[in-house]
Amino acid sequence: MKTVRDNITILLLGTAILMLGQGLLVTLLPVRGDIEGFSTTWIGGMGGAYYAGFAIGCLIGPRLISKVGHIRVFAGFAALTAAATLVYQLIPAPMAWVATRGITGICFAILFMAIESWLNEQSTNETRGKILSLYIIITNVVTMGGQLMLNLADPASSTLFIICAMLICLSLVPISLSK
Repeated sequence: MKTVRDNITILLLGTAILMLGQGLLVTLLPVRGDIEGFSTTWIGGMGGAYYAGFAIGCLIGPRLISKVGHIRVFAGFAALTAAATLVYQLIPAPMAWVATRGITGICFAILFMAIESWLNEQSTNETRGKILSLYIIITNVVTMGGQLMLNLADPASSTLFIICAMLICLSLVPISLSK
């Protein structure tokens, strides 16, 4: 029982770190897009691209998880998300941001699928509600915390994108060290 609790704790810790980065990123992108001079249409297009990517990720995620497992899927798509996060700073062009946001939508659908199916596997019928409630509370609270991190640096600088990428990469540490 202790191993299951440890696995759930490790997974929730990795998820919290991931969502801290995601919370900052979703707040930073429209602010920075405005600074870059993107039209509201392009900024809105980023949101649409994210959800289009999310739908695609929902279709390909289950097969990936069943083929290679939760840990590898989480590690691979968190790494891809971190790399995509740095593209925003490297290529400040609306079309590139829309495409990159679509990629991060795919990644986050698969990440959520890996996290939630892993939590489901680790829980019993008696503990599932408590564990999933704790998961939702943690993700919402840390996402809000990530949004507040916008005040850590000037959104016109590269600092906040680097912080996002670092947090997403750091989410890999507890997950990669789990059983």
